[in-house]
Amino acid sequence: MDSNPGASGVAVVTDNWLGALGQKRPDNGQRGEYRPGPASGGTAYAQRALESECRNVAEAAEGTRNDTLNRAAFAVFQLVAGGELSEADAWAELREAGRASGLSEHEVDATIASGASAGKERPRQAPPRPERRPSTGRREDSTPDPNVPEAMDDSGTSGETPGEPESGTQCAEQRKPALQRYRFLSMAELLAQVVALLDSQRPRAGVSTGNAEVDEAMGGFRPGNITVFGARRGFGKTTYGNFIKVLGEQQGYRIIVIAGEDPAIMYGKRFMAALATVNALLLRDNRCKKDDWPRIVAAQAGASRKPFFWRTDGAPVELVARVIRDVGAEEQIDLVIVDYLQCIRARQQFDRRNEVTFVMGQLCDAIRAINSAGLIFSQLRRADVIEPDIEHLKESGDIEDKADHVLLGWKVNEGREDAPDIRRYIKLAKNKDGTEAEELRKQDQAWDRKTASFRFTGRPTSMKEPDEFSDLDAPPPNYQDTDNDAIDGRYP
Repeated sequence: MDSNPGASGVAVVTDNWLGALGQKRPDNGQRGEYRPGPASGGTAYAQRALESECRNVAEAAEGTRNDTLNRAAFAVFQLVAGGELSEADAWAELREAGRASGLSEHEVDATIASGASAGKERPRQAPPRPERRPSTGRREDSTPDPNVPEAMDDSGTSGETPGEPESGTQCAEQRKPALQRYRFLSMAELLAQVVALLDSQRPRAGVSTGNAEVDEAMGGFRPGNITVFGARRGFGKTTYGNFIKVLGEQQGYRIIVIAGEDPAIMYGKRFMAALATVNALLLRDNRCKKDDWPRIVAAQAGASRKPFFWRTDGAPVELVARVIRDVGAEEQIDLVIVDYLQCIRARQQFDRRNEVTFVMGQLCDAIRAINSAGLIFSQLRRADVIEPDIEHLKESGDIEDKADHVLLGWKVNEGREDAPDIRRYIKLAKNKDGTEAEELRKQDQAWDRKTASFRFTGRPTSMKEPDEFSDLDAPPPNYQDTDNDAIDGRYP
């Protein structure tokens, strides 16, 4: 790559360049030294604020680094939006400070992006410089006390009387064209940010949705993206979340589950039914067959010892969001599953719709702050139609606005009353990027009646190689699909 910044004045610093200069970026978990770079524009107030925020980030203690960087990005990009600071300077300095704190590069970029997005929505500028009052002829106005220093403005220079020329920095700033004063970005600057991301991150597919067509359309559950999954009671939202947890773990992803309603034993039974391929209805009643025991014992013995399940027990969303941030600050979390939105309340007092909006915002901000993907389950409103649409999300409006993707699920009896054939379907109702949502409707989602659990549907394409899903595609061992095994839809 050409090292000439070009007309835009933006150069992308790559690892190859740093190597040529004899420098090295700190590895994940290793602190480096933060050194402010040369400023290419902006007011003195904004430059000082940027340096102060960056030093706070570089010196942040472990467990607080992501949160400190997110807050710094929010504050700095408020100034960018207010025309006080160059966006290129903000990105460069915050990246340097984040890497100096020991965060990995993909954590740094995603956290900055999250804070920057929020900060740009609330632009601010340097406080106004104090003006001197017109002289009244009194002694205190005409003869300043030599023991009292002259008033200083926020740039550290003496306030000037009305009519006097502005300081050099202010005057030079005002002489710039409006496009530069208000920090319009060039195509070169936009593409430079993309190149920096490509240079700093190893490509990785998102956590699989369990459906090949949906994976191809939305790229799976990807870091920084929030997916809302809406379905009515009886579809199996919790069971779908368990399915994604097991599937993602087999892919090598780290997933945590935030449960707001069902007790832990309910989740344990559902996981056991799927992992040991035993009858879900028998487990529901605390029973099993004699020949189930070897698989039950093997499932328990082979289970991961990494903690992942947390029940809120009525905790307000403010605490839930703090838990997510604290866990994400200590280790990389690839997906946060929240089961489900409407059963988490706020400490603050709202009407119901505004409370759900607030809860959704708190969860989204916390998940994005730790550079994780989010899967948030939602109830649907009662309706006479079988196939739901996006407006059927309970307390809809703000929910889908805050989500990057919306998946909807439903089930329907395609058999006769005396011979039911219950099928489950999902569709992509909103897709921020990728395939148009209208192109992906009514995707069959495989369901195993015996274990009352979902199964991977379709042939895996770009997400993972087919053999990595072979154990989920094949029928469970010793499975006989008889009417006595399970009754579809009866398992909660």
